[in-house]
Amino acid sequence: MNRHWRWAAGLTLALPVLIVLALYVERWRGRHELAATLADLRAQGRYQPPEVLFAPPGMSNGHLRMLKASHALNRPDAPASMRVITPGRAVEAGRQTQWKALKGPPATWEALEAWYRDSHGALEALRDAFALPECRSGVDWRRGFSVRFTGLTECKKAAQGFVAAALVSARNGDPGAALAWMHDLQAVERSMERDPLLISQLVRTACASLALPVAWDLSQRPDWSDADLLALQRALPSTNFVRGYVASLWGEAALWGASVSDPRYFEALSLQWFAGSDPELTIPSGLDEASEFASDLFARTRNALQSKVWHPIWCFAWLDQAQAHHLRSTDELAREWQAAGDQHSLQSHSAGDVHGAQRLGPYDTLRFWLTSISLGALESGLARALRLETERALIETGIAIQRFTRRHGRAPQDLDELVPEWLGALPLDGMDGQPLRYRRDSEGTWRLWSVGEDFKDDGGDPTPLNPGAPTFHWWRARDAVLPVRAGDAEVAEWQAKEEEKLKQGKSSYRMDPLLARRYGLIPQSATNNPSTNTAPPADERASRAPK
Repeated sequence: MNRHWRWAAGLTLALPVLIVLALYVERWRGRHELAATLADLRAQGRYQPPEVLFAPPGMSNGHLRMLKASHALNRPDAPASMRVITPGRAVEAGRQTQWKALKGPPATWEALEAWYRDSHGALEALRDAFALPECRSGVDWRRGFSVRFTGLTECKKAAQGFVAAALVSARNGDPGAALAWMHDLQAVERSMERDPLLISQLVRTACASLALPVAWDLSQRPDWSDADLLALQRALPSTNFVRGYVASLWGEAALWGASVSDPRYFEALSLQWFAGSDPELTIPSGLDEASEFASDLFARTRNALQSKVWHPIWCFAWLDQAQAHHLRSTDELAREWQAAGDQHSLQSHSAGDVHGAQRLGPYDTLRFWLTSISLGALESGLARALRLETERALIETGIAIQRFTRRHGRAPQDLDELVPEWLGALPLDGMDGQPLRYRRDSEGTWRLWSVGEDFKDDGGDPTPLNPGAPTFHWWRARDAVLPVRAGDAEVAEWQAKEEEKLKQGKSSYRMDPLLARRYGLIPQSATNNPSTNTAPPADERASRAPK
């Protein structure tokens, strides 16, 4: 009997020793694996150290000047550009008489003119700041995800100010000033081009998304010359948004590496031991409270073991292995994004398992669980970038068609006629990599569209995916059809309804059933009930689509 007890005691003592040795072996493996991964990525030119990736700005930097000017700028109440009033038809900002303000009564052009006069000094100061070689802040990447990002909100505010200034200038018949403000808007977007951070690229995308509808608005002005429209094409946002998002992957990897090395990061991932507002466990006074007490005690114990025991063990044994795996997964994702960008095709991207989460076994899941969480949050970046590049291609091609039509008195037969005089190359649809779809109708009208994020060509059908939604964006349709200018009668009818909504305190847009019926989205035989504001199912639509 004593012999068996000695064996049991020996095994009991040996098991902790074996576990500690195994953890030391894993730590040694991780160091070698991380060093080999970094060496391989450097040899391929795929990796830049964080201190290079987050190089501080130079001396000619307008960041502080931009912050000061932005704080002095009041946010404008500008009308929405390229306002879709029915599928395939949009109204420019200049033809709107009043619109919902940020607060208070409806905004008008008189109020926006007053804002422009009062804000001209701040706008000029912002222009000077963004005209410098750089206008960005330095980032202390060593703080990981707790790093502070300064200036991004101010950049968005500056972009909104330049948008309003361009609209006011165009309405006052000054295309030169409007184009200058559009170039300033372009400078805001490009100031974030080098920031290897996802949040910076998201704000950059938002600023470019403000510029594109304004460019469409300005291209519809009959008083603008061909030279003005050519300058407008050159003032459009950049074309390299995928490149920016790819660079942001490596910046996020650097922040991730700095964060997982900090014990405070793991504490933030776990719930605190004292959950809720009561820091003490209350002893149950009866059987009816025992279940809740046991559940609370279990949750607190689990979270304490996770943050105080499991995370230190994980950092000791597997931190380097996890960093190596994260770098390899980032490289794999960056290659896929770059390939999709080179092909101008979101469809070619095999999203969903780029970090190998579905291929990991139980032990690898134990080691690499944080990588799955981190990279899984970045999946939408590529779709954002390619959608914006596609919207830009649609807007630029639409301007080129306008110029061609003015010159020749007709719309082009196909997009090849625009190359190379009006476009440098055939515009591509970033959704599937094919040329943008275009059709000239027998009446001389034309339609230009992308297949959208379902990658299905519905023949240029602008029917919204959710016709009953309170707002409608031309991209969220069966096909992303570039809207054409709505007629004066259509705008007058729509504006009257909008003014009535403003009086009633309603600002959301719902599709006008009369206009929807006019363009075949509600059959003529449908009910005449004026409250009807949704289109029928696709198989009930009339064959004639909006032109």
